[in-house]
Amino acid sequence: VVAATNHPGSTTGDATPETVLRAWHQPEDIRFLIDAVTASEPGRFVDQERIAVVGLSLGGATALALAGARLDIERFPAFCREHDDDACDYFRSAFPSIDKAFVEQANRSHRDERVGAVVALAPGFVESMTLESMRAVSIPVLVVGADSDANVPPATHFHPVLRHLSATTEYLEVEGAHHFSFMQRCRPGGAKLP
Repeated sequence: VVAATNHPGSTTGDATPETVLRAWHQPEDIRFLIDAVTASEPGRFVDQERIAVVGLSLGGATALALAGARLDIERFPAFCREHDDDACDYFRSAFPSIDKAFVEQANRSHRDERVGAVVALAPGFVESMTLESMRAVSIPVLVVGADSDANVPPATHFHPVLRHLSATTEYLEVEGAHHFSFMQRCRPGGAKLP
């Protein structure tokens, strides 16, 4: 059984830097989705011991959060003062919205014990996750980077933390891939659609 959700405030066409930076919303959406699917008629086909989450970009950060990785969101603006990549450029205007209440929401645990495996494709915010929480992840996790990613370049976002990943976490980097290489192919003429 595969279920996908649209995330209000952080889906293309419905996103602003400030709403996307509210990294706790997507884990809440996924918790709601798991609740809804497992309580539905098709939910009887779900093996609740084998729930996995796959996410791209912010969805990848969401997958890692559900596995137990925790943000230290105040590290992200500090990281962006030293690095100039597409993610930092996108979020820079939202940094003034990071107040005490924002930090408390972003930095709390978003672990969902029902999630037993995770695939995080070009995940955001890895550089701002606590090393202790990444070492403590106990479920199978695959983090996939794209070596030509301008949004979250692996050299600055992933490579510095690789030695801190848990024994259950594997990192793979795809040569020649970009941030959106992990999305489906566009149908003929799709790029011309509004």
